[in-house]
Amino acid sequence: MKLWKVLALTLSMVVTNIVGISPAQAVEDGTINCGTSGTFTIVSNKVTTNTGCRGSLSIPEGVTEIANGAFNLLPDKSSYITSIIFPNSLTTIKESAFRAASSLTSIEFGTGIQSIVHWNFADSTALTSVTI
Repeated sequence: MKLWKVLALTLSMVVTNIVGISPAQAVEDGTINCGTSGTFTIVSNKVTTNTGCRGSLSIPEGVTEIANGAFNLLPDKSSYITSIIFPNSLTTIKESAFRAASSLTSIEFGTGIQSIVHWNFADSTALTSVTI
């Protein structure tokens, strides 16, 4: 193994042991502002709900999951999101998290995505760009 890889791995292990968390767990619980208006809530590295997000949506690094219906709990709850950037730490988007996002034009996925459960991005008729 190259020396720089060994040093990087060692440093990562030391930081993890000192802080007691892995880099993917470094997001704080609370509410985050959406692009134009509204907020979304993070609890234990999971986006759980939102209050009418509008505009661009940037999920912070450290979030690992978007909960069932997080942006689709009520009619039109996700219909005003225009773009989404997901972090590399995100691995799972649960059922219907972004269903009926009819104003959504672009999505950028991070490198960690492993599972996108059904009904996500259904009815996203304005979608023109997906980056993986």
